Amino acid sequence: MTDTTAEGTDTLTRLEQEGEIAADYLEGLLDIADLDGDIDMDVEGDRAAVSIISDGDSRDLQKLVGRDGEVLEALQELTRLAVHRETGDRSRLMLDIAGYRARKREELSALGTKAAKEVQRTGEPVKLKPMTPFERKVVHDAVAAAGAAQRVRGRGAAALRGRAAVTDAVSSPLPPAPEVAREVFGDRFDDAVRYAELLAEIGVKRGLIGPREVPRLWERHLLNCAVLSEVVPDGVTVCDVGSGASLPGVPLALVRQDLKITLLEPLLRRTTFLQEIVELLGLDHVSVVRGRAEEVLGSLPPVHVVTARAVAPLDRLAYWGVPLLRPYGEMLALKGDTAEEELKAARSALQKLGAVDSSVLRIGEGLVE
Repeated sequence: MTDTTAEGTDTLTRLEQEGEIAADYLEGLLDIADLDGDIDMDVEGDRAAVSIISDGDSRDLQKLVGRDGEVLEALQELTRLAVHRETGDRSRLMLDIAGYRARKREELSALGTKAAKEVQRTGEPVKLKPMTPFERKVVHDAVAAAGAAQRVRGRGAAALRGRAAVTDAVSSPLPPAPEVAREVFGDRFDDAVRYAELLAEIGVKRGLIGPREVPRLWERHLLNCAVLSEVVPDGVTVCDVGSGASLPGVPLALVRQDLKITLLEPLLRRTTFLQEIVELLGLDHVSVVRGRAEEVLGSLPPVHVVTARAVAPLDRLAYWGVPLLRPYGEMLALKGDTAEEELKAARSALQKLGAVDSSVLRIGEGLVE
């Protein structure tokens, strides 16, 4: 892998993480406002893109748009702040609600194209009304595509220059299961295939995973999570904290029917999906609980093992997960190349929570990259 490719992959992963955080924040907002809506996540160019849509009447969602998109702009800033709070990095995430920006994009693209043609015809600059950054960018793209970007200006804005393109991401088809999946999932291989299909179809449609994850569902997600079974003792109870799109809980359940697994997730949209997955795959040893770790403490029986994957930095994750453990229990956090660094930074927090030992384990040797 070249440095450029690695950098591009890291950027995409970071933007997908922004989308996940934003989706969680917006899902909570919809619950508070008692509004119905589905959340779609994508990556457009160098930005995460999140949309709130409705299959039916979207008039209620218009309350979140406001006059001339004023409420939408405010919500976008709040969502960016929510992302910044979790990641520590400034976000340029774009939010759309009820298709407002999509419709606006069409109108502005037509305006930009018309202005470009006018410039080409007359050779004179064209003045446009004051615009928001989003509006200026859309016009900029349309004008740049027409080859007249340097001659169109909006009052109070710098000259529109350069060339850019925004494309809608289309979910790629799910690749066939790799041969190693038969070895990992054994007699539940057919269920694993069905599970992958559900993630690629329903999971993407409901915004639980990004469409760009579909080509790498097997290697990056299903197999990566299933090999966690190597370090889970026999016959224990497990709580998967922040289960989200059911990872790592369901892959672990498919390969370890001796475990009693609880999928813990605070968002209704996700717990609905989790319950459907559990029922469709016949996972009788798996239960779904809606709630946050700190909320179920005391009502959920202590477990032998807590699992989690990419839900938060390790020190914060430990604050949620360690109190759910019974004495001498274990928390298993799936991390990537930053595991050593995160563990070092979290040692103080782990000691305060009563952890007596911590280490980095490498699993899946010879099975996953």
